[in-house]
Amino acid sequence: MQTLPNRGNLRTVSLSGITDSAASSTAMATGVMTFNARLSLDREGNQLDNLLELAHARGMVTGIISTAAITD
Repeated sequence: MQTLPNRGNLRTVSLSGITDSAASSTAMATGVMTFNARLSLDREGNQLDNLLELAHARGMVTGIISTAAITD
């Protein structure tokens, strides 16, 4: 990791205090802090585009990798 040309840090705090999974995943996927229980919504309740959607709109191939089960 130390030899890669770029590196980033991410802070997933919420506007509500102790962060829940919706607020933290919104911060990770969109770069925007929001309130707990809001998934891909900003502080005013507006829908946010996530990184995968933005990349796909530019014609990039996208995907998600997880080490845990993803259920619907």
